[in-house]
Amino acid sequence: MKSIEEFKEAGQQIFDKLHLSTYPVGIKYIKDSKEIPRNVTRPRAMKKQMSICQTFAMARKWGISYAITAEDNFCTPATVGHGWVSITMEEFIESQVRQGWHKDEQAEKRRAEKIYMKNYKNVIELGYR
Repeated sequence: MKSIEEFKEAGQQIFDKLHLSTYPVGIKYIKDSKEIPRNVTRPRAMKKQMSICQTFAMARKWGISYAITAEDNFCTPATVGHGWVSITMEEFIESQVRQGWHKDEQAEKRRAEKIYMKNYKNVIELGYR
């Protein structure tokens, strides 16, 4: 298995040869937080919570390695989708309204019924383990 340094070097070569506007991002899923290398940035080490997509964007823009866990992440759909927590559909809907993604609970319920349950049911159920 290649080391993180080898992957970083390969990413730098891709970035340089293709003249990309952002760095390529590699993702490694881990089972235990003890596997997180010491030289990566954690949102909670900065006394912040972030969404997974924010860490991806920052890694792409600045080439910094990040590690994110449920404790670092504030995005309920991503937390559920990664199986970090189990929540009910009602809790999921409430989180979307509370976080300001949708204007009201009824609108989010309609959206969940039409979109989530039809297209993303497997992702939501992943969090119900």
